[in-house]
Amino acid sequence: MERVMLKKLVLLTMASVFLTGTALAVVILEDTETWSNNLISEGETFSWVHDYSFDPEAEEILGASLTLGIEDDQHNFWGFTFDDLKGEWAEVDAGGYTYDLGEVDTGYEDIDLSGMSLNILLDETFNVSITSYDDGWISWGKSDFYLASSTLSIKYLPVIIPEPGTIALLTLGVAGVILSRRRLSK
Repeated sequence: MERVMLKKLVLLTMASVFLTGTALAVVILEDTETWSNNLISEGETFSWVHDYSFDPEAEEILGASLTLGIEDDQHNFWGFTFDDLKGEWAEVDAGGYTYDLGEVDTGYEDIDLSGMSLNILLDETFNVSITSYDDGWISWGKSDFYLASSTLSIKYLPVIIPEPGTIALLTLGVAGVILSRRRLSK
C-alpha cells in the first residue's frame, strides 16, 4: 500500500512540475531606424547599425527579417519621370551577407535573413549598408533613392527561468519522496 502511495506521490510531483513550468513563448523583437531626406545617390553606400537589447534574454534565434522603406526621388527626364522608366537599383549588405534587391521603387523591401548565421544577432548589434548602383543600361546615372526606414525583426526563444512556485513544488516532492522512503525502511 505504501509503495502505491509513493508511486502516486512521485507521479503527482512530476505532473505538478510539468504543468507549472514556464511555457516556451516565442518573442518578437523589432528595432526601427528612421531618416528624413536621406538620399542615396548612384554609387553611394549608406551604413547604419541596429542596436537593440533582448528582454527577456534570448536563448535561440528562430528567424529574422529586415524591412527597408524606400522612396523614389522621381527624377524627370525629357518629360518622363524615372518612376515610369524605373532603373533605380540597390544592393544590401546585412550581417556580412549581400542581398541584391535589383530594381527598387517607392515602398517596402522585405529581406528574409534566414540565409545567414542567425547567431550573430545574439550580439545585440547588427550592421547594415545599402548601395545604389547603375545597372549599366537604363538608369543613365539617375539610380538614386531615399532610404526612409529600416526595421529589424527578430523572432526568438527566451532563456527559461523556473518560477519560484515550480522550485517549491519540486522541493516538496523530493522531501515527500525522502520521508516516504524513510517510513518504508522502518
